[in-house]
Amino acid sequence: MCAVFCAVMFSFDASAQDQEIVKLKDGTEITGIIKRLPDGGVRVTDSNGDTFVFAADEIALITNAEQKAKQEKAEKRKNSGYAGIVEAGVGYSLNYGPYFSVGMINAYKFSPYFYIGVGVDFRTTSVWSFNDDVGYIQSFAVPIYLHLRYSMLGGRLKNKVSPFIACNVGYDVAANVGMLLEPYVGIEIKNLKKGALWLAFDLPVYIGEGGLMDIGLKAGWSF
Repeated sequence: MCAVFCAVMFSFDASAQDQEIVKLKDGTEITGIIKRLPDGGVRVTDSNGDTFVFAADEIALITNAEQKAKQEKAEKRKNSGYAGIVEAGVGYSLNYGPYFSVGMINAYKFSPYFYIGVGVDFRTTSVWSFNDDVGYIQSFAVPIYLHLRYSMLGGRLKNKVSPFIACNVGYDVAANVGMLLEPYVGIEIKNLKKGALWLAFDLPVYIGEGGLMDIGLKAGWSF
């Protein structure tokens, strides 16, 4: 009985080790016993006994379960963890004219699609204050905020360009313009080794005295 059991387990393990995975360029994956063909293609026999033949130009990758697991683990590590964002923006206040901003966000990426962080900006504002010596001068805002971002195609490696949506929710600690609610929408151009360049339209709304609203354009680098 022990000998039979060991023989069956050894046979199963050997069979499992013989299994390889063919990943096609269209994203399809076939697992089975692979035979290489002289023209560079492969013949795959799966666990049901079905046979598939693929030409060399259809194949993206041939691997096995262990290598695939290591690759997926490495991808997961790469697509989660710390994410930094530096950004600059220009815009126009519907009340008081043009403004600019620069900022930094420190975030945690939970997946290739979603991350959350804390940011701080230095901004000229659409609020003007009166000085006895020089008259009206432009004030500066320093909002501290929670940053939420969702990249719609971020997890798909073949997509180098992805639309995204984001929102900042916080409070200005300098110019007393109140709460900040800033949704924006844009596109990011990915470079998997170095980060992503992105461009977005934003709509900052200061929920304070007067209810100030701006419209702007932001550009930044995510790393």
